[in-house]
Amino acid sequence: MKWLHEKTLFEEISDGCIEITVPFLNHHNDCLQLFVKKEDGQFLLTDGGFTIGDLADSGCSIDTDKRKSLLNNMLAGLGIQLNEDQIFAYATSENYSVIYNNFIQALISADDLYYTASHNVENIFYEDVAAWLNEEKIRHTSKIKLTGKTGFNHEFHFVIPKSDQAPERIIQAVSNPQKEKIGNLIWMWEDSKELRAEDTALYAILDDTERNAQKSVQALENYGIYPLLWSKRDDVIDKLTV
Repeated sequence: MKWLHEKTLFEEISDGCIEITVPFLNHHNDCLQLFVKKEDGQFLLTDGGFTIGDLADSGCSIDTDKRKSLLNNMLAGLGIQLNEDQIFAYATSENYSVIYNNFIQALISADDLYYTASHNVENIFYEDVAAWLNEEKIRHTSKIKLTGKTGFNHEFHFVIPKSDQAPERIIQAVSNPQKEKIGNLIWMWEDSKELRAEDTALYAILDDTERNAQKSVQALENYGIYPLLWSKRDDVIDKLTV
């Protein structure tokens, strides 16, 4: 308690608005900050939209179903609210200490979503694609390994079996379609496709919330891979359900 008291800084930045700097670090190793202002007999606690904006600038936009769900569930468990990008809560004189503590915990937990971008983003996007396939009742098998002509095994995320109306279709979820990742997928496909039926098709679903998605489309098409932007996924439902 002594350490927390000594390391917490208070500064009035405008009429009645206090900036509070607490000795807990975000993923930049900067101290977390919140703002408190009295409104209509209550205290408004807010981060001013900084946390969500900083996550977006760090490559972790909160605009996928999985991340939104993670954030909303975490905030709800602490009794904290979200309005667009602003994390906020209202407190009274009686419950201020509890809300204040919960608000700091919410900022810490929200900032931890950064690590879903740097470590688990592939898994999160894979889960989003899997949920979409299930929602649209697109029959599929998950995580298959294909042996290439080199003898290496390559894991692909989903396969839709051949039907009377359509060939076998393989789907790969590409969360961050950078040059290296697209090049690796092209190599995996070139190594594997000769051992599949001639009409087997590969669809690469690109997370176009990432800035590199559009640049990858032409490269994939050059190798006979069907690029599909995640934002336009409904355009191919008819091709995948047959």
